[in-house]
Amino acid sequence: MGGLPARKLHGFRQLGVLGRITGGKAGLALHFKKSEVKESLKMKRKHIGAALLLSVCLAFGLAACGGSAQDIDVTAAADAIRSGTTFTDDMTKTETANAERLYGLSDDVVADACVYIGTGATPEEIAVWKAKDESGVETIRSAVDSRLDAQRARFTDYNPEQMPKLESAVVEESGNVVALCISADSETAQSAVDAALKG
Repeated sequence: MGGLPARKLHGFRQLGVLGRITGGKAGLALHFKKSEVKESLKMKRKHIGAALLLSVCLAFGLAACGGSAQDIDVTAAADAIRSGTTFTDDMTKTETANAERLYGLSDDVVADACVYIGTGATPEEIAVWKAKDESGVETIRSAVDSRLDAQRARFTDYNPEQMPKLESAVVEESGNVVALCISADSETAQSAVDAALKG
């Protein structure tokens, strides 16, 4: 074997070099099998293909997560807030047209809505609004703030004991959705609204 140490020969075998060693002291000539080279290339292509597929899957997954706020069902969200929050009043779903009148909104701004109101003895209320565009979100948020101000002005004289509910009202935005919850338990309401806006 031309005096080549056994340790070096073992190293060649570990690297997958299959061939003959010739030439003695003059040098070494390595002869590779073509089938081994082809198999190595195939394995590399498989690894590259798997990496590309994983990248594509991750990209689509992130895109899907980014669009969740747009897909919120306002009725399902309002119902979830109602069932997950403590109310002392009887909550009744009102027609969208009536809700728009209460809030001073119109179909030009509102894409969808679901609103629950109490009997009037309390300010308890649930409202989930979906705007048609970004500017509509600002309009709806302003309308919600105005609604709260009007209810505060009313209940200050009518029933002051209800004021804590208005002062701790929960208002949250997610994408093009604005949600309001006025209830007897603001902590529970906050958790319910947060969960509902996750879609």
